[in-house]
Amino acid sequence: MKKRNLLWIYKISMIAVPLAVIAMLLYAKVLQLHAHSIRGTHLLINEVMADNLSAWKDENGVYADWIELYNPTDQTVSLEGYYLSDTKNELTKWAFPDVSIESGGYLIVFCDGNLEEGSLHANFFINADKETLYLSDQNENVIDSMRIENQQCDLSYGRMYGNSDEMGFLPYSTPLEPNPAYFIKNNEPRADWGEVCFSLEGGLYDESIEVELRCDVEDALILYTLDGSEPDINANIYEKPIRITDAGRPNQYTTKKCVLFPSSNAYNADTDYGVNEVYKATVIRARILKDAKLSNSIGTNTYFINSKYSLPIVSLTTDPYELFDDTEGEYVLGYTYYTMRKYGKNLAYVNSNRGTKLTGHVEIYDTDGSVFEDDMTYSIAGNTSLSQNIQKSFDVVLEHNKITGDMFSASDDFAYEGFSLRGTGCSEVMANIITYPSAFVSNFISDENVGGQKSRFCILFIDGEYWGIYSLMEPKGKEYLSEHAGVSKKDIDLVKPWDPVWDKSFEQLFYEIKEREFYEKADYDWICTKIDMENFMAFILAETFFGNIDALELGTRNVYIWREGGGLWKWQIFDFDSTMLDNDNYLERILNLEIAENETQERINFSTWLLQRLWRSREFRDDFSLYVRLQCKGLYTRENVLSAFEEHIRIYEPELQENLLRCEKGYTKWQQFSYRLRGKDTTYDNYTMDDWKKVVNDQYQFLSDRTERMLEFMEELEGKGKGNAD
Repeated sequence: MKKRNLLWIYKISMIAVPLAVIAMLLYAKVLQLHAHSIRGTHLLINEVMADNLSAWKDENGVYADWIELYNPTDQTVSLEGYYLSDTKNELTKWAFPDVSIESGGYLIVFCDGNLEEGSLHANFFINADKETLYLSDQNENVIDSMRIENQQCDLSYGRMYGNSDEMGFLPYSTPLEPNPAYFIKNNEPRADWGEVCFSLEGGLYDESIEVELRCDVEDALILYTLDGSEPDINANIYEKPIRITDAGRPNQYTTKKCVLFPSSNAYNADTDYGVNEVYKATVIRARILKDAKLSNSIGTNTYFINSKYSLPIVSLTTDPYELFDDTEGEYVLGYTYYTMRKYGKNLAYVNSNRGTKLTGHVEIYDTDGSVFEDDMTYSIAGNTSLSQNIQKSFDVVLEHNKITGDMFSASDDFAYEGFSLRGTGCSEVMANIITYPSAFVSNFISDENVGGQKSRFCILFIDGEYWGIYSLMEPKGKEYLSEHAGVSKKDIDLVKPWDPVWDKSFEQLFYEIKEREFYEKADYDWICTKIDMENFMAFILAETFFGNIDALELGTRNVYIWREGGGLWKWQIFDFDSTMLDNDNYLERILNLEIAENETQERINFSTWLLQRLWRSREFRDDFSLYVRLQCKGLYTRENVLSAFEEHIRIYEPELQENLLRCEKGYTKWQQFSYRLRGKDTTYDNYTMDDWKKVVNDQYQFLSDRTERMLEFMEELEGKGKGNAD
């Protein structure tokens, strides 16, 4: 009897349970439809794809980034006078054409930076790493925004169907259709449990220490890591004090292959970088876990035992996988490079070229005992140095605090939201980089109202490993200009000459300059009402005095042109790696530089092109000659230049030997064995202190003669009558 009853119950359940599940799903769908049918009061940014490789083509058959708008109101909305932007300080970046979205309808805007592709193509790209998109109405009021970060190819990010307040990664893209009702994955559950307390603050200690961790949350666990990664449920569980010593440990990160062309006698696939053991600090990162929820905050402290550095110490802590994973890490050559090489393609594409924004924590331990720390977003910076240097540079954006100018030996009235960490750089003559010429020249001209970020030498650590001597520098661009010029960022018009999209007023100036020959005084008088002529002459003098081939000879990639609110255009220069190479007449070399007579080359080489046109003007030549003579009796006297260079050398020389050892490269043990079997040379060229002394002496001689030579150069040009109308 019991068996028959159980069988009957089983048969009923086989029918009833599925019906109940179906009923629940239908009910949930009805609730979603009801929620979706509730009308909103304004347009929404509904879905975004920031890395469109194969998901949705535009009308020209091209895969471009796109933004989808949705109209939840009960009326058709005209978008004429509305704007889309990826910059909070420039909400009117792209204006909609005369187009409407009907009630419950959708609209796609492609973000490919090319207005010529169609009326619904915006003049900006979407940054897949981290970006906020803004939709504004006719009165420039933001009516909706969407923040995205860490976007993956062909995955869209948007609002959940039926719940416009929930946003996340969608399981599939739905352009011009309702979004899915669920996301790919939910974020890890977090809670505001507070911070972990460390018994000892990070910093320099003379002997081994023990660090205790505690928190004020009852029945909570403390999770911690020692490799720089953020603690998660797989991290160590704190049970007893963490002992920190200066015992040697194998290099974890400095041996990663990260240089495309490291040497003339070795190829990167056969070399190890950082072959010498480096000094190790210990990074502790800790957070609280309770009720399966991780604390929002992560405590980070770096400890240095028996370190004897004479310079400030900067510790960058970040997920080592994101930087140093052999295929995906941002600091290594990476999967794409090795794949291309496998098929015979020696492309200069390495992971560090991607410009990906990463997150982490920064601590700065100054020589006076003060400490600065904050969470950060950062990216690897540079151009050629991205793929050719072991000590790559970084641009850092702070999350919560500002760093004051005194950290860079600038005015303590300045406060910045970020800074740069610059490595050796990449010079035309590679040996010159070991004297840090960019740091020297930048500091030397930093008070001349023509750029040149103030900087201090520091010792950089990444995830606890010694990385070497770096320059801790003021940020460049609008943030630098805002502080130094005392103006608001939103009032600054900034032009990057190599960028195909220019400020409209500057583009108009370019065409007006093209229409003038500058043989007549009236033309020179006119341009003096458009650009700050003294600033421009200071720019030309700095470039030609130090012989900087990067900015004038190789295109103006290391200069910004800017103005404040309709004022005179000015120059801001940075990056002086390729300086102090040849003690020749660099000014004449620039004046003789051939620039193709086409608009593209004239724009890219704008500063050189402008100088060549201005040199036709007798008035400009006279003004410039007078300016050079005055400066050679002022800032650029032989005594000033040599004194500044000697101080520059004095500051970092005590730390240089350790830095050179960190940068030594060599063949792997297996490669050495293979070479010996084949009778090949296994020696590897590396820079030594003797090499450094030779370069220092060469640069000292360059600077010793340069002031006098600069005056001679001017006389040579005047004697040749170069640029005279007759």
